[in-house]
Amino acid sequence: MRVSLLLSTYIAMAISTLGLPAGDTRLAQLRLYGAPSCLEENLGELGIYGSTFNQCKAFPRNDTIESVSFECSFAGCSVQIFSDGNCFSGQHNVTVAQCLSGDTEYMSYKLVCN
Repeated sequence: MRVSLLLSTYIAMAISTLGLPAGDTRLAQLRLYGAPSCLEENLGELGIYGSTFNQCKAFPRNDTIESVSFECSFAGCSVQIFSDGNCFSGQHNVTVAQCLSGDTEYMSYKLVCN
């Protein structure tokens, strides 16, 4: 009993230090790459949460993003990837298990749900 109480306390503390809004749910997950083809220079995953629904977000890295893999989606959501930082130009609609790779740098994204 003490172990489960201690574990739940640590989990709650970890979530609060991440700064996520209470009850915010991950709706999609991307993996970012610094090279074309979604094979090299894996920069890690990017979870997209419900609190960012239909908002333009810049990729949170100082690295150049040259390819993006759309790993999973929950609740029927999709992701739009843009080649500018304001979600205005170079829009690409990606589907789950798709690698978006081209001759341009990707700078922002938007979560859209049906």
